[in-house]
Amino acid sequence: MDQLIPIGFSQIEDGMKQTLKARDLWKNLDNKSKFADWMQRRIKKYGYTEDVDFTILKIENRGKSGVQITKEYYITIDMAKELCMVEDNEKGKETRRYFIECERRLKESNAVFMSKDDHSRIMQRQDALEEKWILIMEHMNEMLGQIKNIQRGFAHSLDDMGQRMKEMKAQQTLGMIGHEKERSATEEYVQQMCEDMDSDYQAVRNFVRMFCVIEPGGMTPFILLYKIYRGWCSKQFMLSMTRNMFYHELEQVLGGIITIVKKNSKYHLDGIRLRRDMLDG
Repeated sequence: MDQLIPIGFSQIEDGMKQTLKARDLWKNLDNKSKFADWMQRRIKKYGYTEDVDFTILKIENRGKSGVQITKEYYITIDMAKELCMVEDNEKGKETRRYFIECERRLKESNAVFMSKDDHSRIMQRQDALEEKWILIMEHMNEMLGQIKNIQRGFAHSLDDMGQRMKEMKAQQTLGMIGHEKERSATEEYVQQMCEDMDSDYQAVRNFVRMFCVIEPGGMTPFILLYKIYRGWCSKQFMLSMTRNMFYHELEQVLGGIITIVKKNSKYHLDGIRLRRDMLDG
């Protein structure tokens, strides 16, 4: 397509828009009026607005007679197409079709350019996401390893604590029994108490292992844990301990590992949470 009228870009309405010289359009339309008169009539009649439909560039021409100011009107493509229509002649129709073709070609070139640009941005973003995903997976694997170490340490601590508490309770019991009792009766009594205490301790330890998970920042209400414990004992055909006894045994099982705190007048276990898979089951 031959260039009928040069088209460029001008700053209009805080953005760059395609524009052309109104004087070039006037010449191409072969209008017999003076350019200044023709331009002013069109602006007044059809309500065109400066900095919306056109912009004005003032040019100084210095000559022997002094400085003369020439106004150059740069109009948008939309305004140019309307001016071609109101001319109502073949020259106007031909020029309008030229502007429409120019717009079509500009849109096609912009589409190709944006397509390449978008593809480049997408690839860069994909690479960045892949790098972040690798870092996240590495961090997760590291955290899983730490959790497994904590769980193993927790299990070993429960075993060690159970043995120590058993020995301490046996010693305390021996100290409280009166010397007047026969040695054989004393040993039998202590043995029975140790078995009962060991049974309670073992039951609470098994319950904790089955229903709880060590989790930094976890917070479990004690009363909720006790309700679940009673339901578990019922299913196991075991007698459940009183709340105070259960609390006492829980302190022995979790002492030194999990902190028991008072929050809103209620006791909570800080650093442990309930296993959802066991609760749902």
